[in-house]
Amino acid sequence: MSTSEAREVPWEPIGTTHALLGDAGSDMRTLIDMRSGATVDSEIAGAWFDSSSDTLVTVGSELHGFDADGTKRWSTPLPAHAEVSAVGAGLITFDSESGSEPENESDSDQEEQSVTARSARDGSPIKKDTPLLKATKQLGAPHHISKSGAALIGDPQTPLLITSQE
Repeated sequence: MSTSEAREVPWEPIGTTHALLGDAGSDMRTLIDMRSGATVDSEIAGAWFDSSSDTLVTVGSELHGFDADGTKRWSTPLPAHAEVSAVGAGLITFDSESGSEPENESDSDQEEQSVTARSARDGSPIKKDTPLLKATKQLGAPHHISKSGAALIGDPQTPLLITSQE
């Protein structure tokens, strides 16, 4: 790739040492290590860095976790009908699409949001209901999780702040 071509490639920083190349919304993005120029993962839709577990998380046809040096730590299938909503505080949260509409208003009041989570450290499902996960099941998936475990949920223009109680 020439210098002029490289200047035209859209990219975003992932942590302090990696970059995600390619158009947002594309499933053909590439995660590179900016120190070495090596490709960490390709043909992916997104990437995040969880500073709590020092894990690079990528999503393509599967969910992958990498050490900061690009060594693959784990790989797992994506939950069915789910999209990664946020990564942070050792968690990967997913917003799952529900396939059905509530039949009446009383059903919608009691319906919990379909939010699941996995460990950023090893990709395993989180079975314990932490205060953050309890809140997200009622309010929806977060779009940002800080290292402390605080999360922003809801409309990005007017988000709700959920703080960690641990």
